[in-house]
Amino acid sequence: MKQNKDNAIHWIADEGKTFVRKSDEFDMGEEIWLGVSDHIKNYEERDAPR
Repeated sequence: MKQNKDNAIHWIADEGKTFVRKSDEFDMGEEIWLGVSDHIKNYEERDAPR
């Protein structure tokens, strides 16, 4: 995963990966924008479903 150098709240998953919210296993997709009280540690990168 990488952080957008121009926008600190924008994260992009590696190719073939997706972000999943740890609290409820919700698939957030290939890109996420974090909210004010959110943190990247609340998500994990997993293989995208095929």
